[in-house]
Amino acid sequence: MIFENYRQALIKNIVKWLFPVALPCIIFWLLFSKTQPEVFWVALKNASFPWLALGFIMYSANQVFRTLRFQCLIHAVKPDTQQLFRVQSLYIFFNYMLPFRTGEAAYIYLAKRHLNIPVANGISSLVAARMSDYFLLIVCCVVITFCMKLNITPLINMLMKGGITFSLVIIASFLLFRKRRNKFFVWMKERRSFHTLWQKSKLIQKFSGEFQKIIQSFREICTVRIALQTAFYTLFTWLCIFLAFYMITRGLGYSVGFLPMIAVSVIAVMSRAFQGIADLGSHEIGWFGGLILIGFSGKDASIVSFSSHIIILCYMLLVTVYSKVTLFSKKALCR
Repeated sequence: MIFENYRQALIKNIVKWLFPVALPCIIFWLLFSKTQPEVFWVALKNASFPWLALGFIMYSANQVFRTLRFQCLIHAVKPDTQQLFRVQSLYIFFNYMLPFRTGEAAYIYLAKRHLNIPVANGISSLVAARMSDYFLLIVCCVVITFCMKLNITPLINMLMKGGITFSLVIIASFLLFRKRRNKFFVWMKERRSFHTLWQKSKLIQKFSGEFQKIIQSFREICTVRIALQTAFYTLFTWLCIFLAFYMITRGLGYSVGFLPMIAVSVIAVMSRAFQGIADLGSHEIGWFGGLILIGFSGKDASIVSFSSHIIILCYMLLVTVYSKVTLFSKKALCR
């Protein structure tokens, strides 16, 4: 029995840690088997600098709007905007570099360490920001599925529309039964006397106290004003992301419409659910699939998917290096 548990744990760890390495290797092998490596170098070498510079401006603007969104969601303290920009850009870097999006927790740690933001408010602001992102992406998926003509077979098109419709029904059902869920929590609260043994546990009491702080933090940010500000900043965050991806593609010499690039961007972001280290592999497969859907050839999709990853990494490194250097220099001056 012990040996069987050890074997299962070993297999689980092997799959868990090999996936971020194996996926990029497989994807790159497929890309380079269809296109000579020299082609990617030529595409990067001949890229239009003005378009890429505009792409960097849009990428940086996306970071600014993310910062403003976090600022309106933080209620415990009033962080300095420039310091918050540096912290959130470092968080984006860790979230991009670490596999399976495990870097999400980096925001909570960095906000607590550098800005003295309580953990409860760090969790609530992060969850609220991410939920607003997912809501906007769901809206984009609905528009893409029902309003855009994609290069897919009727069967796949029907399955996509069915999947989106099913997801919307689930969300609507969740919202309709929200009151019943609240009644369930009230029912549980009224019967806390049945759990006196748990209440005596110091660990349970500590966990319950932290959980109550998180709930209270969510209540603090659940206002109409904050919701409208969050929606506004989320809209402009993703508008900047879509524009950055569009300008990168134009910079690589490909003529493409802005609306089709929104479809590519949404598919690329969805592929990050299987993110490897530095988004290697998942970026390429997301961009490749999205570009194929809007009519790119396999060769052109391979070139753009690989080259865009290099460009985005350069953008991120520039902002991250600036943020890290200025963050620690700012702390040194404060001392």
